[in-house]
Amino acid sequence: MSVTDFEKKHKANGFVFMSAAKKDLRSEGKGFTLFGKEAGETVLRSENGKISSLTVSVYNRGDDGAIGLSAFNDRRNHIMNEISTKTKVRPRDMSQRGTVKLDRQLWMWDKSALLLEKSISRDGKNAEFLRLRMKPKNADKAKIANRSSLKSNVVEDRASGDVFIEGVPMVDQGRKGYCAVASAARVYQYYGLEVDQHELAQIAGTGPGSGTSLGEMVASLKKVTRHVHSKVLVLYEYPTGLADKMPDGKSSYQDYDRVIRNYNRGLKEFARDVKSYNKIAKKQGKTEFRDDVDEGVVSRQQLSRECDKDIYRSVMVKKSSYSRFKNKIYTYIDQGVPVGWCLQLGMFKEENLPQAFGGHMRLIIGYNKKTDELIYTDSWGAGHGKKRMPVPDAFCMTSALLALPPTK
Repeated sequence: MSVTDFEKKHKANGFVFMSAAKKDLRSEGKGFTLFGKEAGETVLRSENGKISSLTVSVYNRGDDGAIGLSAFNDRRNHIMNEISTKTKVRPRDMSQRGTVKLDRQLWMWDKSALLLEKSISRDGKNAEFLRLRMKPKNADKAKIANRSSLKSNVVEDRASGDVFIEGVPMVDQGRKGYCAVASAARVYQYYGLEVDQHELAQIAGTGPGSGTSLGEMVASLKKVTRHVHSKVLVLYEYPTGLADKMPDGKSSYQDYDRVIRNYNRGLKEFARDVKSYNKIAKKQGKTEFRDDVDEGVVSRQQLSRECDKDIYRSVMVKKSSYSRFKNKIYTYIDQGVPVGWCLQLGMFKEENLPQAFGGHMRLIIGYNKKTDELIYTDSWGAGHGKKRMPVPDAFCMTSALLALPPTK
């Protein structure tokens, strides 16, 4: 069946295309059942217009909240019994004992392969997720793309000036606070891996509503990349030191010293920018911001909400780091590698955002030098697949740029 025929037939079950490309479908599971029980988020992927895989999130802690292990195991056993009865096939145990402990049961039936995956927390006390994957028997085994092959995904529209990466899958993070792992899941799916945000959230130790500080984001992503043949590169950060996570009790003196020195460099950098802002604001009769640390440090969040946008932009684009910021983006997009964009929302108006203020991570997937714009995408499903922002505005909002390239 074609993906468009499926969408027409099952629209009543909440299936909608996840992007304007009309390649993948998603349903929150409303009115959709799996073996007589209410299903959760369901994602259908396609290749060349034909359905290639279907993944049903029977349960995940981020969307559904905590449940007892007994009820969790009952759901899993019910699905196992139903599949075995209907296919008349016994499952093969394909369990994994890695960072994410996965109980995996595989049924090879007719032309299809069905994989039921159950995961609990490392301490064995909490249910994490239960999902069912369905795909053709002869589907190629997922493997991460070679970095040099990613260039073939870069599209250049000479007429408009757009240069963008084609084929980055959409994920809907909802309101769980999963922006970093949702962005990472999209990158790794684009590379060819079968991962989802719930699995990556467990590896990263990210819970629903967890913090979105840059240091926490980077530390979480480093946990993930060790398991998917990738790495985290901090291409840019503002202020300096923002991407560092504070050392813990096991850290060395050198770790503390490095973080403190970076933090102090960043504080001085930010203070200089505030001083430059205040100088212009005073001339124009606009509100100044205090930058005397003895009287209270200026909050960047406060500055982003209350500053005169034109003045702040004029200060930021004169910095030498502005050209480096742009060139890093151009370099990685040209290589076919999406750029993780960590930023503070709220400085410039954006339409239809589920989150209006605070820390966030999205993906930069392109640029246009003619119009001086970035092309980016948010992990919030349909309507957030391809958006634009002037580069100067984007620079003002940025906390960091990250890349997650394959190691090969």
